[in-house]
Amino acid sequence: MRNVTENLRKTNITVSLYEKNNIYQAVINYKDDNNKRKQKWVSTGIKVARGNKRQALQKAEEYREQFEKSFNLQERIK
Repeated sequence: MRNVTENLRKTNITVSLYEKNNIYQAVINYKDDNNKRKQKWVSTGIKVARGNKRQALQKAEEYREQFEKSFNLQERIK
């Protein structure tokens, strides 16, 4: 019997922060089942202003963790 963790492929999911329409946007980069690079844009809802970048980075990291958990859960189902 194979270990379930062996079947999970190692994913490299990263997040970047961009400014769009005066709001910080989190961009999640990952590879799909066909090993093609994909992007998912998520709004943080935080306005671009002095002192807000650190808060936006924390929120972007939370989005990445949530996405990674759901992505790994989808892999286990397959």
